Amino acid sequence: MSETPTTPPPLPRVTKTTERKRNPAVIRVVNRVMRPLLRSPLHKVVSKKVMLLTFRGRKSGTHYALPVSYVQTDDHTLLLGTETPWYKNLRGGVSVSVRLRGVDRSGTAETIEDVEGMRVAYRDILARDPGYGRFIGVALDADGEPPREQVEAARARGLVVIRVRLK
Repeated sequence: MSETPTTPPPLPRVTKTTERKRNPAVIRVVNRVMRPLLRSPLHKVVSKKVMLLTFRGRKSGTHYALPVSYVQTDDHTLLLGTETPWYKNLRGGVSVSVRLRGVDRSGTAETIEDVEGMRVAYRDILARDPGYGRFIGVALDADGEPPREQVEAARARGLVVIRVRLK
């Protein structure tokens, strides 16, 4: 009996948010609502998938508190993806704090910008949140791996992964 060759999974539908830059004014409004919500007793409405990431700008020293989607892979590791330039502040391992499900925690964030590292991270992210693939244009194949070509295309569009190791 001959084996049927396996084909890579179809490329997920890339949403309009991936195809064009997000509207900064809309992001500012959403962030103004999400910051106090994540700090309030009502955080449970969103905190299963959204946390508040706080850090300082590496050149300006500006204090940033950003609501971001995340996946928790174990008790001490969070993964998130972004294409916005603020990630550059986290290169090289930077002290951060997060408001995670109503609890303040500290940790160290680092960027993952190489394709192989991103493949490993996307495997973990997409195994826990398959819907995220439609935003980044990456889907797991039959073996549960993100195809290299899809991750290369995501990286070419400016996406990176951030790993936060909690203390």
